[in-house]
Amino acid sequence: MAALMMLVLILPSTCYSMSYREGDKKTSGQDNIAPSINTSISKKQQYKANSYFKSYQEDFKSFINLKLNNNLAVSPENLIQSFIQAKGKTYDINSLMRSTETYTIYLDDKNSITLQGAYFYVHREEEAPCTPERISKGAIDTKNISKASARKTTGIKKYYHAVYALVLGQELYRITQEAQFTYNGSSVTANYSDGYYSRGFLSIWQVSDFQDSIKSTFNGAARVKSSANFHYGLEINGIGLVIQDHNCWVDIRCTKNGYVKGYCDGAHGDPIFDIL
Repeated sequence: MAALMMLVLILPSTCYSMSYREGDKKTSGQDNIAPSINTSISKKQQYKANSYFKSYQEDFKSFINLKLNNNLAVSPENLIQSFIQAKGKTYDINSLMRSTETYTIYLDDKNSITLQGAYFYVHREEEAPCTPERISKGAIDTKNISKASARKTTGIKKYYHAVYALVLGQELYRITQEAQFTYNGSSVTANYSDGYYSRGFLSIWQVSDFQDSIKSTFNGAARVKSSANFHYGLEINGIGLVIQDHNCWVDIRCTKNGYVKGYCDGAHGDPIFDIL
């Protein structure tokens, strides 16, 4: 029972948008992604917790840089899990959870990891292959498109947002959006889209109200968005107690000139397209 309650307390309360640069603090208007263990701590305790987090982030930065300097081609997820396996048990979870600091490191222009509290947030972009399954859902193999065609087609883009916990060393959840767009300089449409999610191994974790690839337009741009309600709770003798209930979304947007970008909920307003 105590162990189960501890798991409930450490799970994140919301999703997060990778919207600021390495070392920046969370800007106003963004959701707080990690619940505070003690909201009534003194200024001295808060300063101590923030200082502890800064030391932790420097450890993480040094660990990542060492891996990258050794030219190890590893994914953000592998970097996180390697760090947790090597050093995860050496940190005080309570101190990290009390911190109000955040830290983002950009591995390249397509991959970033954000630390907040005892959580890791991965935002990643990938190119997806044009498989028969994707073609059956509307995807176009760009290799077969005539160069003389008036309309152009983007590659198949894949954006996802994944969350890991330091204390568990496991992925808590992931939500993914795939899309491909056709454009001609004056209009743009999504010819292929597919959204999906995966859950962590925790039995107390549930998902409901999943919406797959809802299409919309704004000021000449096209957007596809998938979302779901992520529930964190505890069940005792058949009675469910919901501790957190949050709607999380991830999208892909494309302008009429073929510029493609993906976002998660957070600083980027929904449905305002700030890529225009």
